[in-house]
Amino acid sequence: MELRVELLKPKDEVLAPLLSAWYQEEWQSMPSTTQRLLDLHPTEIVFHMVLFADGVPVAAGGLHLNVGLLRIAPEYGKYQPWVAMLRTVPEFRGQNLGTSLLRAIEAKSLELGYEQLYLYTHTAEKLYLREGWAPLPGEDAHVFYKGETAVVMHKKPQSA
Repeated sequence: MELRVELLKPKDEVLAPLLSAWYQEEWQSMPSTTQRLLDLHPTEIVFHMVLFADGVPVAAGGLHLNVGLLRIAPEYGKYQPWVAMLRTVPEFRGQNLGTSLLRAIEAKSLELGYEQLYLYTHTAEKLYLREGWAPLPGEDAHVFYKGETAVVMHKKPQSA
């Protein structure tokens, strides 16, 4: 399988709606997600990446400054930037594609000078732990978000 990672380009009228549909399916994301991905406004999204397998988009995610968690828990605004919206299409899961994309996001973050990254999850904690992520210390390690207890994690980015 030939893998390729590309940065999502602003105004990508094909990929932005596709990714938005993925996120709606996975997390019931807001309808504004498509517009956010089309705009790629630097005050919200540092970058967003798409992983292609044999030319087909199969995973996406990026580095964001504005994430949904901040709407209900603004105290987490002191932590930035966030690895966000990391998703692999269900039929491609279990092949380490999400891990490959995560590593590409970390490498690009390091290239841009970020010394600390953050994320939150209620479904993939084991994946992130394997990749060297750790829960935040103390009471910031867990937050109730969208009906679930999510773990908030951090890591110094590494090159791929």
